[in-house]
Amino acid sequence: MSNAAPFPLLPENLTSSVLLDYRIMAASQAFLPNPNIFQGDAAALNAAFSKALEQGNLSDEALRTRFSQHAAELGLPDTNEAFAAYKGAHRTDVAWLHGSTALTPSEAEAFVNRFTLIAAQSNDAYGFSAAVLFDTVEKRYVLTIRDTEFRPESGANGENLGGNASRDVGGADKQQMVGTGAAWGQIGSAEKFMQNLMSGNDPRIPADALGNIRIVAGSLSGNIALNLFVMHPEWFAQGD
Repeated sequence: MSNAAPFPLLPENLTSSVLLDYRIMAASQAFLPNPNIFQGDAAALNAAFSKALEQGNLSDEALRTRFSQHAAELGLPDTNEAFAAYKGAHRTDVAWLHGSTALTPSEAEAFVNRFTLIAAQSNDAYGFSAAVLFDTVEKRYVLTIRDTEFRPESGANGENLGGNASRDVGGADKQQMVGTGAAWGQIGSAEKFMQNLMSGNDPRIPADALGNIRIVAGSLSGNIALNLFVMHPEWFAQGD
């Protein structure tokens, strides 16, 4: 019997590239701080950035609701103070304190050491959400767009679940992509988001970065990225 692998192994550099892209996409799923309105210095922003990556695709509101659902079995009062204390004590060892895209503390630290958070757009009226990062290793900007968020906005009893399903699944996916072939609302939002970062006297994305911006996206966000690339090929690196 042959000892050869049943399929060719991926080259190590390709495996590393895929893993890095997964972590960039994980960043787009997280509820990131907005650098434009963040109150604090660069160190505080990086700490908030890392914390968001560790929490993953769970908003603070969704996490608070989860605590309410677990408080009784934990023997804790359902208060904000008890929630903050429990979260602080167990943020790395309790699974339900994290979303499915959460990074480990060491992964989040390594990510924040490599990538600078330039801009973060939370869900707008169309459900568009994205982030722009600066890769300090490759010396280039990266646009990463959040894909479909399936978690609903609220539960059966009105509890806040921190999701965006009605705008993503019901709106962008079903009504627009299935109905017309493209998520036009979020595409327009993406274009405006990028244009705003390139404009003004102190643009967050400088003119000399154009033509070398990288996009990391997939699923719904892949549709947005593809159309944005066709609309503005002068912004993005070719062949990435």
